[in-house]
Amino acid sequence: MIGHGMRRGLGWPLAAAVAATMVLAVAGDARAATSRAESKATAAAGTTRADVRQAMRRLRALGVPSVRTLVVRPGARERYAQGPRRLGRPGRARIGDVMRVGSVTKMMTATLIMQLAQEGRLQLDEPVERVLPGVVPGGGHITIAQLLGMRSGLYSYNRSPVFAEQAGRDRDRVWTPPELLAFAFAEPPDFPPGERFEYSNTNTIILGLVIEALTGRSYHEAVQERIAAPLGLRRTAIGMDATLPRPHVDGYVFEGGRRVNATSWTPTWGWAAGGAYSTPPEIGRFVRALMAGRLLEPGAVATMVDRASEFAHPGFPPMRYGLAVNWVKTRCGWMYGHGGEISGYRTWALADRRGRRSVVISAAVGSTPQEDLAPVVERRLTPLLHAAACRAFGR
Repeated sequence: MIGHGMRRGLGWPLAAAVAATMVLAVAGDARAATSRAESKATAAAGTTRADVRQAMRRLRALGVPSVRTLVVRPGARERYAQGPRRLGRPGRARIGDVMRVGSVTKMMTATLIMQLAQEGRLQLDEPVERVLPGVVPGGGHITIAQLLGMRSGLYSYNRSPVFAEQAGRDRDRVWTPPELLAFAFAEPPDFPPGERFEYSNTNTIILGLVIEALTGRSYHEAVQERIAAPLGLRRTAIGMDATLPRPHVDGYVFEGGRRVNATSWTPTWGWAAGGAYSTPPEIGRFVRALMAGRLLEPGAVATMVDRASEFAHPGFPPMRYGLAVNWVKTRCGWMYGHGGEISGYRTWALADRRGRRSVVISAAVGSTPQEDLAPVVERRLTPLLHAAACRAFGR
């Protein structure tokens, strides 16, 4: 959710209609399947593939050009894709096409931090000042865990009106971490470290610098060497500029009621907080591997999940936030992962606690630093998330 916290107006022609849309009601859980045959039978009697398709059509009715959904459960993989790769051009969106994943990047950053903790190169409850002396104001009182869990109190740079104006004026600019942090540190902290939860992209930019300082590698290289290569993720990387590998799905924003192609806009303002790109199959593989303990020891995964704060926002499903891991309460059970939003793209990547089931949703629409569409999109994306999760659980 790279755009979370930017509330500058919806800028959407159907905002009034969407505001009246009801979020899918929470129904009772169906009995869990105990075998593959029972799972398929229960799915047929409960949430159907047609329910997923219908939820995707309702989301597209807002003006979202394309939507893709990937559901994985033991013995089954369901692929859904609606809409074109690019408006006005031939070619349908495919499940394997590249997209930007926004704040799903934060889970990658957190995974690297937890790996470094396992290796004894940092401690979660030590101050960031030890690793980055003199970089973070008040860093002697802000711990690594508080940065991961969004409890540092640091102002989120993307809330800065100065940043929003500059980012809107120069959409090709390649931003550097020090430039982004300068916007954050120009403002006073929102609260003392550890006092409460508040989502801030500043936290994860700092963690990206921690990774570079301790590994001696660039953040991009660390992701490739420690996550992408071990999992065989060949189309997943941190965007170093506006280039997006082909084939990809174009992403769009709405400005003044007009739909604008934002695919070539720089993602570098997200960096370690939201600059990655991937595909639904690959980002699903990542989140399943994380939950299954393939990237971290089981105790480290439990720490990421269990050190959680309550997190509620209108339009979103009920959730908690651990160390860069969302708990999302779907109609058929809890799932774990992260949402992501960056100009032109909206993503959810979630898995069950054992890493055996996953849901990835990618919508080709997103906010800009000037206009936040998340509350609008979530009112129709949430029913899709519920339906896809129920298919993953076989309910």
